[in-house]
Amino acid sequence: MLLWRFGHLSVAAVAELFISGIFLLWLHIGSMVHLFTTLYGMIALAKICLVLLILSIIAVFIQAKKYSKRVWWMIEASALLGVLILAGFLISLSPAY
Repeated sequence: MLLWRFGHLSVAAVAELFISGIFLLWLHIGSMVHLFTTLYGMIALAKICLVLLILSIIAVFIQAKKYSKRVWWMIEASALLGVLILAGFLISLSPAY
């Protein structure tokens, strides 16, 4: 029961993080052109795509309701590692103003 209640809260938290991340990206990038023409913008775009891919995989797994916990943990760990690596690259780059 606790997991069910926490699930709704986690969906709201992920949505808030995603929306605030897009807003902060817009403040750092300044224009859509910089999103595709600078290294900072391209890595940020790759991070957004990876997060959307992760969320869609999670949605498929939740709908299926038949999955191995080992596979679930492997996907989750790989996704987290990918997001952290891209975040590390973003920290080392200067934003494209």
